[in-house]
Amino acid sequence: MDIEKVVLVTVTYNSSGYLERLLCAAKRSDYPLYGIVVADNASSPEHAVKIKELADRCDKVHCIRLPGNTGGAGGFEAGFRYVLEYIPEADWIWVMDDDAFPREDTLGKLLAHRNIPGLGALTPLIFGNELRKYQIYHHKRVSRYLDTDIAVAGSERELTEECVPIEANAFVGPLIKMSVVRDIGVPDGSLFIYGDDTEYTYRLSRKYGLWLVTDAVIDHRDVFTGTGARRPAEYWKDYYNFRNRFLLIRKYRKNRREGAIGTLKVLRRLLSGLKAACVDPVFKGKRRLRASCFLMALRDGLLGRSGKRLDPADFLKYR
Repeated sequence: MDIEKVVLVTVTYNSSGYLERLLCAAKRSDYPLYGIVVADNASSPEHAVKIKELADRCDKVHCIRLPGNTGGAGGFEAGFRYVLEYIPEADWIWVMDDDAFPREDTLGKLLAHRNIPGLGALTPLIFGNELRKYQIYHHKRVSRYLDTDIAVAGSERELTEECVPIEANAFVGPLIKMSVVRDIGVPDGSLFIYGDDTEYTYRLSRKYGLWLVTDAVIDHRDVFTGTGARRPAEYWKDYYNFRNRFLLIRKYRKNRREGAIGTLKVLRRLLSGLKAACVDPVFKGKRRLRASCFLMALRDGLLGRSGKRLDPADFLKYR
């Protein structure tokens, strides 16, 4: 049997510790990787040195040092483009955040299903390391009006088939055929962060099969946000979450009517957040800042403006 050439692509930003854990897990794979591409989003000097040390330990690792923080979206776009240009013989791109850790048999179990007709990508179940639960919400279908994502099941116990068709998935383990990447293009770096994985995998599933392989599992960090949305240093997240959802609807709406309905549904959620910013006592003293993120998301989303229009670094002073 011919060995498939699989290139793992990941993005890192000031998280060399997680990246080291990912690389160690990848090396233990019972199916050999052809290469690993690390897109470094201009990490701090301390992390940059560690990332270089990690890359130097293995000749399979290609490290791209980006000139600035382009977000997860920009990093994955750069990683995909690198593979297309410098590793064109690759058969697959295996996509994952740097806090995802494949198990030894994950890749082999995915590739066991590579002959599904019309296949575009295969993705494993995602298991949360800290909460010890499957993160089913990352395996999705998109609502009719594109305003929200719907988990493919209520729990892993409902997934009784070996392969389950889905419409979108997080960038935590999707194994994507290179021929498909050449056809549909690379991730949209202009989204910066949040929703870029949904946009890309939904773009893929509209033309090719996207399958969740239920006996393949990848471990993933549980991100504990708590009341994070109420911390001023994280207000920028609301901007990208809402703006990018408006842009998704704008790009993939079936017709104007359904697009308008989806936009109104998202607008309703945005206005609820805006109202809370104006009246909830917890936002006292930061109301203008929080409201501006919602209003900017509304304006840019409706006008179709993408790109890095809010810099998370500008919010650090509000910690």
